[in-house]
Amino acid sequence: MTRPEAEPEAEAEAEEPGREAERRAGVTARAGSAPRHAAETAPHWRTPQLMRALLRQATLHARSVLAGQGHSDLRPIHLLVLERLAQSEMRASELATALGLTKQATGQILDRMEAVGYLRRTPDPDDGRAKLVELTERGRRAAEILRSAAEETDRRWRDALGEAAHSELRAALGRLLVTEGP
Repeated sequence: MTRPEAEPEAEAEAEEPGREAERRAGVTARAGSAPRHAAETAPHWRTPQLMRALLRQATLHARSVLAGQGHSDLRPIHLLVLERLAQSEMRASELATALGLTKQATGQILDRMEAVGYLRRTPDPDDGRAKLVELTERGRRAAEILRSAAEETDRRWRDALGEAAHSELRAALGRLLVTEGP
């Protein structure tokens, strides 16, 4: 049975951060280089498979950079939470909707991230029943490192493709987002 990537509580990784995720995904190369199996099979992959492989590489790179700066306790789903909350605080229910998760799963993820100091929940002044979720200083530092890692990945991709092809790729992906919806 395949484990969902958005699992809120995963076993502690005894190996180097990211290695367990790579092993489960069948990746045999480190972040920043194409997995050996991708080079052999990519021409036969559908576009969604290629996009997932690139997302996996970008996620592994981000987790490696974060781990190198003292944030080895972040899982892939936590990166999505950091990205959303770096934009602005929001209600836990809005975050659940934005992430496409149930309120219960989101609550478990937030419990974990709050316990290790990445975020805090405070009462919403507009609705006493709701909680606002915001990043702590530790969370803001991690979000900044995550942003920097994403910029580095984008630069590597631009260097690999060339400026024109990179711009075309970004434009095409943007059109797909509009066409396919959230």
